[in-house]
Amino acid sequence: MPFFMSLKLPYVFVDLDETLVHSVAKELSVGRKRPNFDSFAYGPYLAFLRPEALAILDACREQAQEVVLFTFSEKEYAVEISRAFGFGFAVNQVFGCELFLFGEKDLAPAGVLIDDKPPGHENAQLKMRTLGIGPERYLQIPSFDHPKFAPCRTFLAGLPYRLAKLAAARVRPSARV
Repeated sequence: MPFFMSLKLPYVFVDLDETLVHSVAKELSVGRKRPNFDSFAYGPYLAFLRPEALAILDACREQAQEVVLFTFSEKEYAVEISRAFGFGFAVNQVFGCELFLFGEKDLAPAGVLIDDKPPGHENAQLKMRTLGIGPERYLQIPSFDHPKFAPCRTFLAGLPYRLAKLAAARVRPSARV
């Protein structure tokens, strides 16, 4: 095994909506063909679990010291979704829209963000500024969105290697064994 596979990133931030789950207003789901995924009702929303979601989180936890759930939604919503689907996040490991509203910046420049939006998208840019990361620390996953609900098996298969390479990039050449 290459040396860098044993290195860990300090933080991996994983987006919630369209990355791990797809949420839709309940009234919009009436009359639509309902996807065959695990689901959870929260307030006026119905959230569908991406089949690979728990495997994505497991891969991240193997390669990072801490994994954080990161969303443009309210923190309370993200905490409830995490509990319902067994994501295993403590309340302090969930970052919601409150960070963006208060203009936080450069929270984790050594972190990595996994998100469904292209890196040039306005929301992705705001998340990267908040974390203090560049596009090289941004991993785009296929969007889990109606009507395609794209699988991410290829992304998942390469995820441990990509995270390990980013962890190794943090180590100075003189520090390598």
